[in-house]
Amino acid sequence: MSSPLSKLFGKSPFSSIQRHMRVVAKCVKHVEPLFEALKANDQARLQAEAAEIARLESEADAVEADLRQHLPKSFFLPVDRRDILGILEAQDSIANVAEDIAGTLIMRTMPFPDEISKPVDELVTSVMLVCKQCSRMVEEFDELVETGFGGRERDHVETMLSELNRLEALSDVDVANALTALFKAEARIDPVSIMLWYELIGWLGDLADHAEKAGDRLRLMLAR
Repeated sequence: MSSPLSKLFGKSPFSSIQRHMRVVAKCVKHVEPLFEALKANDQARLQAEAAEIARLESEADAVEADLRQHLPKSFFLPVDRRDILGILEAQDSIANVAEDIAGTLIMRTMPFPDEISKPVDELVTSVMLVCKQCSRMVEEFDELVETGFGGRERDHVETMLSELNRLEALSDVDVANALTALFKAEARIDPVSIMLWYELIGWLGDLADHAEKAGDRLRLMLAR
């Protein structure tokens, strides 16, 4: 049988937060094949992946707008409205940055220099791990509601948050490694591509940063 808390869950913002994150997760998942298409110089696939990212980003915006429109001023739960909005904003930023990356990659024909291929691949992989961990964390919201934001579920989520922070720290190292490799290869890459690659590497790091910010907001929620 459902508990009173689980009945309230259907009227709370958490199901919409989860629905939004699921769309965001689908959106950011296309970043990895986007770079694979770039490396293979497969323009058709690059365009297709970028188009799907744009479509999913628009879908995420629609879910966000609906949630903001129907977000109650207060909840029958130990949460702060600001924390809910903070999580939503961080999730939305993930999708926005994914779209920025896609837009840049289709804006002009971009070389994928051999010198940065491995560190960029490692960065993309590590960033995807951070975003996946954020998605798994958000999927725990219904269990948190069921337990009144306490007990073993709270401890479990706090462990997940610690893992999210660990993975984000590793992605920071990969950002530094990719930038170092790009700096060493500057003399062999045209100036415009250098500028765009610096921007792309920074945006990849931003994906992980925004995922961690969502976790930080949840940590604040648990601490109240």
